[in-house]
Amino acid sequence: MNIELRHFKLIKAIVEKESLLGASKILHQTPSALSYQLKEAELQVGTPLFDRVGKKLVLTSVGERFLSSAGVILEELDKLTYDIKQLNNGQSGTIRISTECHTTYYWLPAVLRKFAQHYPDVKIDVRYNSTGHPLPLLLAGELDMMISYTYKQDQRIRQLELFRDEMQAIMAADHPFTHKAHLEAEDFTQVTLITHASSLEQTNIYEELLKEKSFCRRMSSIFHLQKPLLPW
Repeated sequence: MNIELRHFKLIKAIVEKESLLGASKILHQTPSALSYQLKEAELQVGTPLFDRVGKKLVLTSVGERFLSSAGVILEELDKLTYDIKQLNNGQSGTIRISTECHTTYYWLPAVLRKFAQHYPDVKIDVRYNSTGHPLPLLLAGELDMMISYTYKQDQRIRQLELFRDEMQAIMAADHPFTHKAHLEAEDFTQVTLITHASSLEQTNIYEELLKEKSFCRRMSSIFHLQKPLLPW
């Protein structure tokens, strides 16, 4: 059986307009052309789809079943057409996102709620398990977007600055650094840096302050801990 989409549209139009003439006006074809298509459809199913009662066309039991499928198929086609249009216009779909730092999750929910108000058909898939190392996944096509705390020297990605945070140092009142207006990389040459990150490259202070300084090559005192010292 080779039923075409035009056959489903034809049966639906005939039922809605109650005649071939009425169907011709919405399908923009002549009644004779539609009569030929109806014969084609009936030939494919092997039985009449309508009983001819005077000038009226009345659905047979097979025609009723055909109409039922036509409703489902044409509705799904309309939905498919709409979804494709929305996807092409960027109005629907899924955006896979992750971040380099867990602190992002404090402000991100509020941003996503506002985003959802403007784009209710766009789903945001936050890949929490990718937090910390999202760049390789972005380059591999497993993420659509990542939030980073440092600029990446990589021509394969497009980067847009969201905002800037001021890095602040907190220390005891009697610490030797309290007299300084601000700290510089050289201040860390004789101190130990303990960070929660699994690598120095995941630490803001290293990436933004220490990494570019030549003396960092001999900073053997810097180390990291994968677990906090206290169960906070």
